[in-house]
Amino acid sequence: MTRSTRIKFRLLALSNVRSLVMLNVLFFIPTLLFCYSLVRIVPVMLSYINTLNVSVLSAAAEYDKLVVAVISPAARREAAGGRSARSVLQSAGTEEKYEDGREHVYVFARKDFRGVRSHVFRNDGEALRRRAIGTAEVPLSNEPAVVRDKEGRTVATVRVESMKQGSVEVLFYRAKPLLPTARPLLHLLLLLTGWTAVSGALGGINDYTQRVVFHEPKGFRYLLHAVRKHFGRSLLVSLFFSVTIGAVCANIYFYIFLVASDVSVFIAAINVWMLLFFLLVLFWVYPLLVLDSDESVWRIMKKSLFVSFDNFTFTLRGIGILILILIISCFTLLLFPGISFFFGFVNTALKEVSSRYSRLDVA
Repeated sequence: MTRSTRIKFRLLALSNVRSLVMLNVLFFIPTLLFCYSLVRIVPVMLSYINTLNVSVLSAAAEYDKLVVAVISPAARREAAGGRSARSVLQSAGTEEKYEDGREHVYVFARKDFRGVRSHVFRNDGEALRRRAIGTAEVPLSNEPAVVRDKEGRTVATVRVESMKQGSVEVLFYRAKPLLPTARPLLHLLLLLTGWTAVSGALGGINDYTQRVVFHEPKGFRYLLHAVRKHFGRSLLVSLFFSVTIGAVCANIYFYIFLVASDVSVFIAAINVWMLLFFLLVLFWVYPLLVLDSDESVWRIMKKSLFVSFDNFTFTLRGIGILILILIISCFTLLLFPGISFFFGFVNTALKEVSSRYSRLDVA
């Protein structure tokens, strides 16, 4: 991202701030509906995923928010002389022993978990037992583990399903459900409605802002025409990237927070690079979708991939600026700078890149 691109975008934003903000206002309700439903439904989905292997069957009344960490031993060996099997877990150059090679459950207050998170993933059993409300071993008979505090009082009853050897799983527990029973379906319906409205309109919004960037300002009647024109293709592109990026983010969450092992960290790192790859492609897709409206969506994606890697540093810096714009927009409920400035910046970058290719063609 060059300095001239940033200057051109700043001048564009200052000279068209009224129309760009008005564009955000027009799409404020569907955007807010989508964001609100997403914020409400994602914690419910994560809570459901977290309880696939670890679930809290009951908890003491005084604990409404808990964090349950289950650590599985990394290796097992038979002790000589007929003694019981022991598991030895190597962690940060120290040796931690677990009786009978069984998983251990540690229960923390939610407010105290931040201070012990590093100990969980280092499997520092001594530090965990010292900071935990209660601990327990998972029975070999697949019965629930009863976690008791230092005074012998029951803190929680936890069921642990099959876990991979050497893995760590963390569950955030709330006594009250995040949403009432009927609400998840309602929020899911609102999420789909908001997503469809916003995703289908992205092509038209980009078309309108592209006309502004290329000094061809249009009225809001043209905006409605552009939304109808690009609705289907925009929805198709949005569906593809929503599914792929959503799946990659879910993998990152799963392998870092639910299956914490050496292999899972490696897989999570691969998924981080995959996320960057899809963001690089996504950066140019909507501007090219409007600029080359006669080409298929698949060819648009391939062209976006080519432009991204042909201008890798330029695109990478552009993604960083877009993330900054998105963070600022969150504090203003996406009214400013918002989605119009988002596309205004991308189209300014496209104009800069297009001029380079035009000079090459002339040469």
